[in-house]
Amino acid sequence: MKNFNPTLVAAVLLALTALPADATDAAKLTISRADCRTLVKHVPDPGVAYQPGVDVRGKKVKPADVGGGSSWQVPESVTIDIMIDIAEKFGFGAGGRFKGEASIAAVTVNTKTGEVLLDGKPIGDAAVEAAIAKACREAYGK
Repeated sequence: MKNFNPTLVAAVLLALTALPADATDAAKLTISRADCRTLVKHVPDPGVAYQPGVDVRGKKVKPADVGGGSSWQVPESVTIDIMIDIAEKFGFGAGGRFKGEASIAAVTVNTKTGEVLLDGKPIGDAAVEAAIAKACREAYGK
């Protein structure tokens, strides 16, 4: 099964919701081959995925991190706070005595699954993503 690029799917969904209510029935969305490649993330077959300690012919090889390697691990999720400095934006301040920052939203990305959350809620719609993938397959093949 293919994974989706949630950011691009969100952009497509936003574009669809921007249409007037009476125009959605007659509207036609065209997606290029390049956009389909970006929307539908490639997932290799299990037999071709990287296998540590084995070369392309299946022969054993020594690991590349013989000297130890790094102990740093990728976090399971990364959260980005979207902020705005109101004092700077509107040109008023208190000479640095306080900050006029306001939190607009928090975007969280699961580094293992690629799922994107906006303020804790998933971005995207599985039915819409499936329809887009189907349209891509019909238009451009696998």
